[in-house]
Amino acid sequence: DMKVVKSQSCDFTRARGKEVMEAFLKSPEGKSITALYAHNDDMALGAIQALRAKLHTSAPSRPAKAVATRTSASVKPRARDAGLTVSPRSPDAASG
Repeated sequence: DMKVVKSQSCDFTRARGKEVMEAFLKSPEGKSITALYAHNDDMALGAIQALRAKLHTSAPSRPAKAVATRTSASVKPRARDAGLTVSPRSPDAASG
């Protein structure tokens, strides 16, 4: 089961996606983040940049394991390069 632990608008920009994910990762809920959902490529790519930076600076004990987006295929290689699994499934389909 998936549970939404953090949610915030990123204004559909890469810079804001990165900024918000950096803040999420520093929050008390940051350790609970195991998936990412973004509505467009730019927000997803910004969030992936933040996740990638976090993975490179912290112990690899529990990195984010999935990126679920409604974005184009251009996000998939970057997510995989960051060690993330890409799923096209909407979080609405997984909530319960």
